[in-house]
Amino acid sequence: KNTASSYPVLQRNAVVIGSSCVIERAGQFWSMHLAEGLTILCWRGCRHLAVRTMASEAGVSSAVGGQQRRVIKGRRFEEKRSNLIKAGLGQLSLVCDFDRTLTRWRLPDGRPGVSSHGLVERSGLLSERFHTETKALYAHYYPIEISHTISHDEKVEKMEEWWTKAHDLLRAEAVTKEKLSEMVAKSEDLQFRVGCADVLSLCDAERVPVLVFSAGLGDLVVEAFRQHLAHSPLPHVVSNFMEFAPDTGVITGFRGPNMHALNKGEFDTKHHSAFSDAVRGRTGCLLLGDNIGDLHMSASLGLPEANVLNVGFLNDNVDQRLQEYTDKYDLVILDDGEMTPVLELLRDIAAATAATTTPAAS
Repeated sequence: KNTASSYPVLQRNAVVIGSSCVIERAGQFWSMHLAEGLTILCWRGCRHLAVRTMASEAGVSSAVGGQQRRVIKGRRFEEKRSNLIKAGLGQLSLVCDFDRTLTRWRLPDGRPGVSSHGLVERSGLLSERFHTETKALYAHYYPIEISHTISHDEKVEKMEEWWTKAHDLLRAEAVTKEKLSEMVAKSEDLQFRVGCADVLSLCDAERVPVLVFSAGLGDLVVEAFRQHLAHSPLPHVVSNFMEFAPDTGVITGFRGPNMHALNKGEFDTKHHSAFSDAVRGRTGCLLLGDNIGDLHMSASLGLPEANVLNVGFLNDNVDQRLQEYTDKYDLVILDDGEMTPVLELLRDIAAATAATTTPAAS
């Protein structure tokens, strides 16, 4: 049948991507022919999809693996992947978001994970007023952040309001560095994605500079790396860092302007000399994010679009946001997926680099 729904659900584990499609049944098999030229074959009760691309000159092509690995490739993925492979690891930098990109959206037991802000809010170590008011802020502003009907300018204004109010509430508490460390140590709700440590270790071994942009709390982000990924190198972190009174160690405020979900492109990496020196002259970038605003994180690198491969983690509200993500990201990882596709991409670049630098046998 033809359907006007963008994502007609045929079975519990099968979702069709496209504005319209033709569905045919032959025995135990369903065949879905999409307008983009993608045919998906699946069988009743399946946990995996078999995908066959017939022609995908102008649409979204898809690579689907199973429940643990649903990945959608954008139309420019292969071109950009080829560009990064040709340039090699010596020309690559990795720029990524932290909350719900490097960390999980949901925990293995199904409970929601937390952001760095959320970790503070769930800690139980601050006042009841703080916890009540921060929950109210999230309930009010998060729907605005992910809305696909509110204008970008209005969103930016509302995000600035949200971050300012949240930081004011935190400033009113007697927070110290020791208390922040305790929050990270006590929490079981902030977990890194499977494969994250492998990605960071590969980048360290191959001397690929890593920059983490976080609209969260920088002090907690650094502490999370130290406690949970102690054997991985600490990346460069650009975030909202607190200032503490030298005599009491209690928070007095935040350094610089607020970094929120939609203004990361306004923060120039030139002000972070260690990372700026590391990426000088590099021509390629792999960007990881979970928000449309994260696409601007590489802006200060000044690279051509063809040399920046963007990987987006689409964790929730998939029906409303999938089209926008597949339009703007080159690779979209669904279902709170693992870092496996990112790791495979880095390994492909590493293998190609090794092949071109290894002397031929005499």
